[in-house]
Amino acid sequence: MKTEELKALGLNEEQVQRVFAMNGEDVNREKQAAAEAKAQLTALQAQLTEANQKLEGYDPDWRQKAAQAAQQAEQQVNALKDQYAAGNAAAGLKFTSESARRAFLADLTAKKLPRQEDGTLLGF
Repeated sequence: MKTEELKALGLNEEQVQRVFAMNGEDVNREKQAAAEAKAQLTALQAQLTEANQKLEGYDPDWRQKAAQAAQQAEQQVNALKDQYAAGNAAAGLKFTSESARRAFLADLTAKKLPRQEDGTLLGF
């Protein structure tokens, strides 16, 4: 924005100065907000670094343990999904006894047939 452009719009010198003053206030307010946000970001980054250092001080292997716990949880979820899929696959079958059904499900689970997206067992 230039003085000549504002004068070409029909503004007098006083109006042009007021427009520049208002624009300057807006720019300064946004600069202040950006500086505050940057200071807050720096403080939070320092806080995160300090927290990570404290965690490593308590237990140096916490990241590895967290990853291992997540992996074990995923394995347990997959095992439950496999058992559920095997149970659904065997739901339509008739067995002579409950123990025959449990033995069949144990054998089916031991074969570890791949589970499809829809929850069915491939190759059943």
